[in-house]
This record gives sequence, C-alpha cells and structure tokens, in this order.
Amino acid sequence: MAEATTRIVGKHVNLIQSRIEDLTAKVPTKRGGGRVPEGTNIEVAQTLTEFETGAKKAARHHRVEILEAIVLALVALATAWSGLQSARWDGHQAVLSGTSVKLRVEAVGAFTEGTEARTVAERYVRVTVFLATVLFLIALSQRFYSSKVRVGLLAVAALLLTASLVSLATYPRL
Repeated sequence: MAEATTRIVGKHVNLIQSRIEDLTAKVPTKRGGGRVPEGTNIEVAQTLTEFETGAKKAARHHRVEILEAIVLALVALATAWSGLQSARWDGHQAVLSGTSVKLRVEAVGAFTEGTEARTVAERYVRVTVFLATVLFLIALSQRFYSSKVRVGLLAVAALLLTASLVSLATYPRL
C-alpha cells in the first residue's frame, strides 16, 4: 500500500516538474528582454493545486485500503473458524446418527441429538455464506474509484460481518 502511495506521489512530482519546465521554457531570458507570458503564474498555481488535491486523494485512498485490509483479515479468521465449527458439527452429527442405527434403545435420543447437531451445522454454514458475502463485497468495493461507493459497500460488509460474528458468538460449540 505504501508503494502505491509513493508511486502516485512520485508520478505527481514528475508531472509538476515537467509542467514547470514547459512553462519556464516559454519565459524569455533577460538577454532577450521580453515579458513573462501572461497566465504563467496562474498555470503554475493551478498545477500545484492539482498536485495537492491528488495527494489528499491518495492519502484517503491509502486509509480506505488499510481499513479494507483489516476487515478482510477479520473476515478471513471468522470464515475459517466458522468452517471448522461446521465440519466439527457435521462429524458430530454423523457419529450420533450412526449410533442411533446400532442401538435401537438409544435411537430416539441419539437421533434427536443428531438432528439438533445438523441444525447447528446448518446455522454455521449459513454464517459461512454470510462471511463469504462480506469477502465478496470488500473485493467488489476495491474495484470502484469512488470513495462513496467504496465506503457504502464497506458499511454493508461491516453490518453483515457484525451480524455474523454475533451469531457465531451465540451458537453452541463443540
């Protein structure tokens, strides 16, 4: 991220230097005895203003990228944990369902537990899908140049992430 900002700033500096050289080339030397072309100061000021505006945009862009990276890291961790819990619950359900077939006396209790385990596993899968949606929204937001669109998508992703994390916190664990 820092490299991208350095590259953008370097590009602006090169453009400003080039523009100043162009404007300076138009100015006659003292020997030639002419006047400075009208509008030269205005053009220099405008070039410097454009550079300052570009630097501010680059800094804001850099902050948004850092925020996106943090959210992506949190989502990746939550997705991995949700997937682990889902796999554990699936295994638990399979063991309990197998026990119900072997032991008719305990079949009703084990089957009920297996069904409950399956329901919990489905909840974890649903959360995993929501977390994948958060990943998608973050990746999609990076494709837009408009900060408003990016922040909007980031806000929706943050809401989905919050709801998913709250659900994960309330679900039973093995």
